[in-house]
Amino acid sequence: MGSPSVDRLNQVLTSQLGVARVHSVREEEIGTGQMSESRRLHLTFSEPCNLPATLIAKFPSDDPRSRATGLATRCYEVEASFYRDLRDSLQVGAPRCFHVQRDESTDEFLLLLEDFAPCEQGDQLAGCTPAQAGACVDELIRLHGPLWNSPFLSTLPWLNRSTTKERSGSQSLMHQVFPGFMQRYGERLSAAARRVGEEFVRDSGGYFSRDLPHRTVVHGDFDSTICCSAMPVSVWSIFKPSLTRVARRTLRISLVRGSPPILVAHMNARWCSAGWTDYAATTSRSPSKMRGWSTGASRLRGTSWRWWPR
Repeated sequence: MGSPSVDRLNQVLTSQLGVARVHSVREEEIGTGQMSESRRLHLTFSEPCNLPATLIAKFPSDDPRSRATGLATRCYEVEASFYRDLRDSLQVGAPRCFHVQRDESTDEFLLLLEDFAPCEQGDQLAGCTPAQAGACVDELIRLHGPLWNSPFLSTLPWLNRSTTKERSGSQSLMHQVFPGFMQRYGERLSAAARRVGEEFVRDSGGYFSRDLPHRTVVHGDFDSTICCSAMPVSVWSIFKPSLTRVARRTLRISLVRGSPPILVAHMNARWCSAGWTDYAATTSRSPSKMRGWSTGASRLRGTSWRWWPR
């Protein structure tokens, strides 16, 4: 599919253009393009319409290895399916989708999304402020709450492909890449962070075979693109490395305790006060209980992650 031309934009946006037409488009390259390409489209129209002057276009990478990775990890399928099937059922602050299309036979796709400029991507290594962490937790609740234990999730085949074999493969992949990760980044990590990673890799069998009672939509890569799955809830956040251990713990506790009002506001009708208890218990695990992987865990992502304390 590639970057959309004027003709194609007029074709896929017909219902939203009304009598107007896209007159011209100017592309601006954005993002880092690990697995797909992203462009900011600067549009001009033949006459006023309800579409914004800029849109974000996402489509497959031209690099064969990146495309193969997107296919193997189902990233193209999952992101396109999220915007097609789930975006409008959630209150999370994800971009509005103006068009989504994917060819199942070729894995070609095109997304036309709301432009969130001047928002900026976070920095995993630098971390975030307490206020930013609080905003992130609020967004996770808006993501988790509306479809908590919803039967609707079981009707989406692309969300229900997690088999024992696939999880075992993920565990094997982690064992393969972790030594290289430690060789490259180990010196940047604290001794405690290195120990957590090493213990997770060594004792992660229960995490990959766990079967928790609650299911909802989660973000599989919270600092990057949406990657959803119908799986047990997990919550994690990144904190500024400059915070002391005590300060980080105090902050995490305050974030969890401060969440119930917004949680209640965004949970569906099946939720009550017991719902918050279940949610907090599912998403909160202290470092001293790291070996109890079968009772719930945060997904290990990137170089900075933390367990939520009780």
